[in-house]
Amino acid sequence: MPSLETAMPSAAWTCPFCPLMCEAEPGTSLACPRLDARSAALPVVTPLPDDVLDQRLVQAVAWLRASRQPVFGGLGTDVAGARALQALADPCGAVVDGGVAMAQPLRAQQDRGSFSVTLAEARERADLIVLVGSWPMQRAPRLRERLSGGPFGEPAWVALGAPQAGAVDGIERIEAPDLFRALSTLAALLDQRRLPAGVPQAWRTLATRLAAARYAVLVFEPGPLGPQAGLLIERINTLVTLLNRQGRAASLSIGAGQGLGTVQQVLAWRTGLPLQSRRGPLGREHDPLTLDGLRQVHEGSADLLLWVSAYGEAMPPSRPGLRRIVLGAADQVHLSLQPDTLFFPVGTPGLDHGGHLHRTDGVVVLPLFASRRSAAPAVATVLTALLERLMS
Repeated sequence: MPSLETAMPSAAWTCPFCPLMCEAEPGTSLACPRLDARSAALPVVTPLPDDVLDQRLVQAVAWLRASRQPVFGGLGTDVAGARALQALADPCGAVVDGGVAMAQPLRAQQDRGSFSVTLAEARERADLIVLVGSWPMQRAPRLRERLSGGPFGEPAWVALGAPQAGAVDGIERIEAPDLFRALSTLAALLDQRRLPAGVPQAWRTLATRLAAARYAVLVFEPGPLGPQAGLLIERINTLVTLLNRQGRAASLSIGAGQGLGTVQQVLAWRTGLPLQSRRGPLGREHDPLTLDGLRQVHEGSADLLLWVSAYGEAMPPSRPGLRRIVLGAADQVHLSLQPDTLFFPVGTPGLDHGGHLHRTDGVVVLPLFASRRSAAPAVATVLTALLERLMS
């Protein structure tokens, strides 16, 4: 774990490396393998010399002015970086996109609505937690710890259709080779509809436990649910709605960490629209199909990619000749050697400088404090410099 000596002594240090954003009180440390791995993989960035920085800024602005369809992706930044990103995207007409997985929960919510929950409420009230379709502890190692320890004792844990779960003490595994069928069957059972023979007894038992729970929480990760995640999330939302007729239930999405959810929130507050949107000739547009920025990059309809990766997110493959402007952490310096690429080293919020991030439950914004000494510029600093030169 990084040293906390340079953090504010009276404040908790917040880990920015997973969607849970766990906090360590002054003088304590977090026992988290993800924190250890990511902080070790991100050495201190060496800033560019002033003359080299100026040359790259000039070239980047020229590329932005010449671009007919830029895409801004990666989105690994904090609140200040997200605000600067949106300010630069508007005059460029850029599509701001964080990937299909980020859009799926929103599309399901638009269709049927949803009942969500904060981490604190889940810890305080849940007596049954169902992990749906994946093993979120790979992304958020301390999830079980964060959702346990409430006034009603340890909740019961079930992993439905999560092959990665393995044998973990205290977590019951229920097979669901066809996850959509399993969720639809559970909804039918809760709605007391007649079903044909052949429904697995484990599914019937789970439906009974869900109906009897004081407060059930269904946990899912949009990314691992695959290309049809929207349909699965809609089924999860249906289950939660049925449970709320007589009791209390909610869903909890584990994802959108390391800045992605933060950019989504900032865009929604500043423009009224989520990701996969842009300011086009007719004003602000949002179309998750047409404005799928990463698909545009893959298919060749985008002619420039601005990739923001202060937390080291890997850049997707792109066609030869695509111009790329990369604001990256220390583990991406190798991109500066690639053709048609302008690389700007930036610091990591929560390691090299302070900032703010939205947690996975969306409604909580936590402050970040530097944990080491670094002269690396923030994403917001570089993007603001680009905007000032673009508008001059």
